[in-house]
Amino acid sequence: MAKDFPLRVYAADEVFYEGPCRSLTVPAADGMLGVLAGRGDLLASLQPGVLRCRTPDGAELVASVSHGVLKVERGEALVLVETIERRDEIDTARAQAAADRARQELHEAAKSRREHLQAEADLARALARLRAARKRR
Repeated sequence: MAKDFPLRVYAADEVFYEGPCRSLTVPAADGMLGVLAGRGDLLASLQPGVLRCRTPDGAELVASVSHGVLKVERGEALVLVETIERRDEIDTARAQAAADRARQELHEAAKSRREHLQAEADLARALARLRAARKRR
């Protein structure tokens, strides 16, 4: 039987989840990273993407997250992100418009390095929001 572990997921302005978790998947710098009970200690940088948490009752919490960190220590997991949006809160039309704007910004030739990096970050966040929103279908 699968075991649970304590999980806390915090954004700068809200508590997303505090409670038992059966499995957690987060967007790490090198790809998706999964966490199960018994996982050794870990510290990982998170990228914009989709967070998934399976609770003991079988429910799946899905959200779009921004940059942040994951810490697993002594069997407990902590996720700290700048922003988080539950999939049912995401306005897909607005997210698509943001992705389109960011793509346009990336294609404009006379951009500074800083503007280019900002456009890349904006695009990553918009695409993460769209991926999270599409999971509900």
